[in-house]
Amino acid sequence: MGVEGENHIISGDVISLRENLAAKIPGSNTWSAQQAVEGICRLEHLSLLLNAGILPSHDITEWEKFKKIPEGYRRRKKSIYFNREVFLKWSTP
Repeated sequence: MGVEGENHIISGDVISLRENLAAKIPGSNTWSAQQAVEGICRLEHLSLLLNAGILPSHDITEWEKFKKIPEGYRRRKKSIYFNREVFLKWSTP
């Protein structure tokens, strides 16, 4: 996910909280603790390769750092996906 020049990796269920990332602690609903820690290490490695931050998916304090609608972020390009009129035209029965 790219936001105004910054790249972020959304971790999904691999990393729930920032503390899980810092201490390499697997989540509580993990099927295999070893595979969970390996997943955390893979995401850390990928973030270094891509020069991207990791966004833990269930950490509300991390999500609160991002702007919300309506202030949002500046659009990079005009796109049909952001065109309200087109969206309303195709989403209304």
